[in-house]
Amino acid sequence: MILTLLRDPDFTADGTFGTLTCGKLVLRTVEDDRKHNQRRESCIPPGTYILRRAWYNQGHYEVFQICDVPNREHILIHIANTEEDVMGCVGVGLRDGVLRVQDEDDPAHPWVSKKAVVNSGPAFHRFMETMAHVDVAQLTIVDPLWEVS
Repeated sequence: MILTLLRDPDFTADGTFGTLTCGKLVLRTVEDDRKHNQRRESCIPPGTYILRRAWYNQGHYEVFQICDVPNREHILIHIANTEEDVMGCVGVGLRDGVLRVQDEDDPAHPWVSKKAVVNSGPAFHRFMETMAHVDVAQLTIVDPLWEVS
């Protein structure tokens, strides 16, 4: 199976957002900011990667891992609503929304309203159902802002 993640062409300080297409399934995504592929702080560079089934120890459930990202490891597609929920990974949701969260970018961690993807649990379950008979897949990430970030 071939998947495509097309990142939005607009900048937001609330993270990096996009659209994941997996067969007929279309989901919204949230990732960390574009920070030149910094470990645990950045979305990954655009390119084509292999996805493999993996286990998410923190969440205690099966996921897909994005493999062979230069200078990175353990990048997963998992349940997440905001950039606070991912550490270099990709979260999926059914649609865009706004949630109140403690801002990880501010040392005082104040409560703020941030752009988010919502209904992440149901979105992730739909993703895993779509990938039920797939152990290895290909993911292409397209990002029109990568060069200017």
